[in-house]
Amino acid sequence: MARRPTCSYYRCREAGLYIVELEGSRYFLCRKHYRALLKALREQAKAKGSSELGELVVKRRGGGIIFSAP
Repeated sequence: MARRPTCSYYRCREAGLYIVELEGSRYFLCRKHYRALLKALREQAKAKGSSELGELVVKRRGGGIIFSAP
């Protein structure tokens, strides 16, 4: 049986259930961090009127990533 990849978020060891492409790279996200991504997009849409994945800021930290709205 194949092992699931772990979440790409910084310091997260949960199973990656979702694949998201940010800034040309693919990342695995667990349910918690996928929902956090959706929340960041919703907050940005409320502030600006719209939002897109490409507008999120993605930073690499210690072998993982963190993301935030600009």
